[in-house]
Amino acid sequence: MTPRLQGRLLALAGGAWFGLCWNPFFLAPTIPLAAFLFMRALRGAGTGREALWIGLCFGAAKYIVGSHFLLWLTAWSVPLGIVIYLLAIGYILPQSMFECWTARWLEERAGLPRSLGLALVFTGVEKLRTVSDLSFPADLAAHAFGTHPAWLTWTPVIGPHGLTLLVFLIGYLLDLAWERRGDRRRAVTLAGLALALWCAPAINGWILDTTRDGNVRQVTEQTPRIGVVQPFFEPDDKLIRDRWPGLWERLIRMTAEAAQDSDLVVWPESTRPGPLIWRDGNKPRDPEMEKIADRIGVPILYGTEIAKLEQGKVRAIYNGAALVAPGRGLVDWYGKQRLLPLVEGVPFGDLIGWDPSKRDLDQKGYLTLLGNFTRGPEPTIFEVGDMRIGVLICYEGMYGALGRTYRQQGANMLVVMTNDAWWGNSTFPPWHARMVAAQARALRLPLLRAANSGVSSWTDAAGAFGERTELGKQAIMKVALNPGTAPPTFYTERGDWLAWACWLVLLGAFVRGLIAGRRS
Repeated sequence: MTPRLQGRLLALAGGAWFGLCWNPFFLAPTIPLAAFLFMRALRGAGTGREALWIGLCFGAAKYIVGSHFLLWLTAWSVPLGIVIYLLAIGYILPQSMFECWTARWLEERAGLPRSLGLALVFTGVEKLRTVSDLSFPADLAAHAFGTHPAWLTWTPVIGPHGLTLLVFLIGYLLDLAWERRGDRRRAVTLAGLALALWCAPAINGWILDTTRDGNVRQVTEQTPRIGVVQPFFEPDDKLIRDRWPGLWERLIRMTAEAAQDSDLVVWPESTRPGPLIWRDGNKPRDPEMEKIADRIGVPILYGTEIAKLEQGKVRAIYNGAALVAPGRGLVDWYGKQRLLPLVEGVPFGDLIGWDPSKRDLDQKGYLTLLGNFTRGPEPTIFEVGDMRIGVLICYEGMYGALGRTYRQQGANMLVVMTNDAWWGNSTFPPWHARMVAAQARALRLPLLRAANSGVSSWTDAAGAFGERTELGKQAIMKVALNPGTAPPTFYTERGDWLAWACWLVLLGAFVRGLIAGRRS
């Protein structure tokens, strides 16, 4: 086997292993092995071109395996499912190629070991995937640890990207150990150091008393009770108006049951049949929902599309949430801040003159919603008793920055509303339910999840997964959930400082490389 072929096979193996760890297969603690294989592959790249090939192989394998659930969309549209799957793979390839080429260039020009450079570049690029209209941070390494939250113990200080850096530093130590395998004592020392460093956060997590500061296990008479409605609407249901009466009947019945002995009822994303119509700049109202809240005597926090009309013309469509309370009407609303690229919002739409207000509300079909939503004006804190709730809609739960904003504004609880019915019985719904553990742990906030088809669940302030519903069934979940009382974490106050520190180190190495190149 030639060194070139060996390197590409190692890259494929590393990428595939990373993708497996990303899925809910309980493999997350082995993810440093994927980083190690990636680094071994890159070590064999003798040229910049070969480094690009290593990045291509790693990125392709990672997304072919890790995002295979996207093919479930072929159940609704075969071309659409295949195109989105290929777009996802194409999205990561330039980034992976950049990571490898840059790491090799920095070693050649600035003397920065390429495996260490790869750790820094990978972490920095991962952070960049959380910004801009094309951001898609689903594959953060930290998101894999919902199955093993003990490894998230240090995220309140280092943040989710800090965990990624830790993973790759472990891989770097293993890479050094392999390089020095001729010196058994040194190799064993390096491998032992890697193992100790990797086990440290988990041991730290097991030792700490994680039942304090907002953990739902401390239930008292004052603990808020929340009822979660999982109605399980099929994607077709809301597109066909004739089905709406039946949907309303189901929701009213399940909400009345969920409201018994509860202080709040929560619905999933876009559950309300038909949009909430907000007319002519007046204070928004929702008579149908207000009537239900008055009848059951409990506030309802629900997912809904919000159509803002002026003089009979749609000016904005929000994928939003609203709160109605008995005797108070519609208290407040929230419009999704992070729109799913291409599906909900057109990337850089303002620059190209895209006008979401041209949507036809009466048009039917899966493509009706594509690119026609408007970003909400600002995050909203919903207040219900002692609960100060920040809502994250669907894949907003992947954005640590939005959770940090809520925490800084005084939220003591997060609610994720989502509709995963599009993904059927694939691996996505259970992974999506667990990946919020990184958000909860880094912010030290309890998190409640309401999913249309499941998995509805709660995650405590330590990132531990609690009660959950079954996938693909109508269900009601009742939770006693204490609002968080812990002080803001270092990550809350300082953000992704380690990721930006990586970029500072890389910038210094880049400048050094340029200077060295000019001298030579």
